[in-house]
Amino acid sequence: MRDRNAYENSSVWNMVSEIKQDEYINSLSPGMRNYLMYLLEDIERRKNTNCYYVSESTLNTLNNDLGYIRDYLSSSSLESYIDRAFEHLASSWPAHNGRRVVDIAQSTYNHYVDEAEKRIKEIRDQADKIDSLKDEFDDFLESTKNEIVETKEVVEKRTDEIEEAINARRKEMGEQYEDFLVSAKENAEKSIEQITESYN
Repeated sequence: MRDRNAYENSSVWNMVSEIKQDEYINSLSPGMRNYLMYLLEDIERRKNTNCYYVSESTLNTLNNDLGYIRDYLSSSSLESYIDRAFEHLASSWPAHNGRRVVDIAQSTYNHYVDEAEKRIKEIRDQADKIDSLKDEFDDFLESTKNEIVETKEVVEKRTDEIEEAINARRKEMGEQYEDFLVSAKENAEKSIEQITESYN
């Protein structure tokens, strides 16, 4: 193309971004999602190609391929449209065709690294959450143990107080009963003595 601005503003690049941001990509099988991402990243890298080596028809064909891919993301025909886009890149893109395999390999590597980093972050977040929950549980367990100890001490103290009160009351009642027996005995002896004297 003779117009660099037209090349850089081609709808191909916007189409790539649009497809990459489509939420349905996450619903694809891992293999199909990776295959599609390789294509999109390969196309993005080719934007650095000297525009004079790229014909307008090549961009138009690629744009049509991407349009089909966007429209058929949920279709079983998606793989065939991705295949066709790769074929068009290999056959009609004049620059860097010899690097296609290398580029795809690098794209694969980058994608797997991104996926691994994302997974590692998820695992770390889950581990942090588990640690946080464990800390909360440990705090709760320690608090509960302290409450049990305090409750036990209160109960034991109260039990001792009740026992002391019972013993004191028992002792008091025992002393009153003994006093009553002594008094009753003395009264009985006096009554017997009076009756005896009255018959003498």
